[in-house]
Amino acid sequence: MTPGLCDTWGDDFDGFYTHYLVDGVQNYRDATPKALGCLAAGYRNYPWEGPSADGYADGIEGALNLLQREPSASASSWIDSEISVMWGKQRPDGIIEGWHGDGNFARTSLMFALWKTQGITLEPWRSDLVVGVD
Repeated sequence: MTPGLCDTWGDDFDGFYTHYLVDGVQNYRDATPKALGCLAAGYRNYPWEGPSADGYADGIEGALNLLQREPSASASSWIDSEISVMWGKQRPDGIIEGWHGDGNFARTSLMFALWKTQGITLEPWRSDLVVGVD
C-alpha cells in the first residue's frame, strides 16, 4: 500500500461533485473525470487494504457511484477488472474473510450486478427464464 491513498477515494470525489452541483464551481466537477481516468492507468490490482477484499469493495463502489454522474469507458474497464480480483478472494466455502467487511463484498457485488443489468429484474422468477440483448 502507498501511504496516503485510501480505498474510500470515491466518497471524497462524490463530495466534490456534490459541491459542484450546489454552487456550480467547475473545478469541483472536473476533478471527478480526472480521477476516473487515472484508475485503469495506475490502479489495476492495487492493494488498497493489503490482501483484504474490503479495500477492493470500497474502491469499486466509489467508481460505480461516480460513473452515474460522469461516464468513463476506462473506469468501466477498471471496474470489470477489479471486480474479478475482488471475487477471486472468496474462499471455496463461500466465506470471504469471516468478518463484517464481508457485507461490503456483498454490497459491491450487488451494485455491480445492478450496474451491468441496469436494474432489470424478472418477476415472478422462473428457472426457464433467460434474458439477453444484442
